[in-house]
Parts: sequence; C-alpha cells; structure tokens
Amino acid sequence: MDLGLKGKTVIVTGGGSNIGRAISLTFAGEGCNVVIADIMEEAAQKVADLANSKNADGKTIVVKTDVTSPDSVQNMVDTAIKEFGEVHVLVNNVGWT
Repeated sequence: MDLGLKGKTVIVTGGGSNIGRAISLTFAGEGCNVVIADIMEEAAQKVADLANSKNADGKTIVVKTDVTSPDSVQNMVDTAIKEFGEVHVLVNNVGWT
C-alpha cells in the first residue's frame, strides 16, 4: 500500500509492542522515518531493528520515553526534530492503567 508518506517522520508512542509494534512497522514499510517512543527500550529496539532491516527509504530510532513525564516527552520530541528535522505524524498509542 502506498499512502504517500515516504520520507515523512512519524512518532509512535508505545511503539515497541502489540498494536504499537504493528503501527511502527507499517509506517516503516511506507518509507517513513519512525521514532518509537517507549518506556520499554529493549522491546522497542527489537522493533526498530526489524524496521530498519526492511526499510531502505527511512530510518527507525528508539527514544526511551515516559509519557507521564513532560520532560521525557520534550526530550523525545527534541530528539526527533534533531534527527529528522520535523515531525509530520503523531500516533498516541501508549496506554497504561
């Protein structure tokens, strides 16, 4: 599927597992640059490694992020902009109880 997103930058909160994993890999498959913002860094890195092995057009990075912490979220956004220049899509996928 071509959604016309090649080269765009996407942040996926909670992108390291379950639905977030599928979202991250789908955007990577579209040729996007993907920022996986997840508190579970090891799981997120496995998804990033898989995405990078299949996506020659974009790059996937992990930024350990606690979405309950404004400072952590700001750091993640700053890192995304530093790495990719701008952010085009934000997927607020993370959930907690």
